[in-house]
Amino acid sequence: MGLDQLICANCAGRVIEGRCPSCRESRTELRESSRNTALVYVLLAALALFGLVFGLVRSFA
Repeated sequence: MGLDQLICANCAGRVIEGRCPSCRESRTELRESSRNTALVYVLLAALALFGLVFGLVRSFA
């Protein structure tokens, strides 16, 4: 479920619009958590690539 689909329980508006303090706080938390998730995926991909390259170099040596 995307951020644009969430409805606030306090003001009944869309969270992405940030009508009330609760909406704004939730919107900020969701954006930060999505950034953290993206960072974890990038780090995992980098580790996998490093492992692949290290394995190939080691097999040719």
